[in-house]
Amino acid sequence: MTFQSEQVKTMSSTTEERVVYVDSKTVPCTGVTPQNCLQVRENPEDEWILFYDAITGFEYEPGYDYKIRIAEKIVDNPPADASLFQWSLLEVLSKTPVNAPVN
Repeated sequence: MTFQSEQVKTMSSTTEERVVYVDSKTVPCTGVTPQNCLQVRENPEDEWILFYDAITGFEYEPGYDYKIRIAEKIVDNPPADASLFQWSLLEVLSKTPVNAPVN
């Protein structure tokens, strides 16, 4: 997924701000170990992609679709099993409840 963003230079790294959508449910995935991953996308019409890491400061609740503004920082010398990027919540722009399917 390619994000368009505004870059802000910091001391030794780059931080980008972006708006992302987070799905109302997590899905099973396997990183280093089996886990549940958030599903994220940049545009409402894009396909969901798996997000394996946590978003610092974001308190996810299943059953809600989110639109959030995040800061993405490039991590200097990340461990081999870690992401090159760290996401931090800047603002929850919307939190919309999703109705459970009727059986």
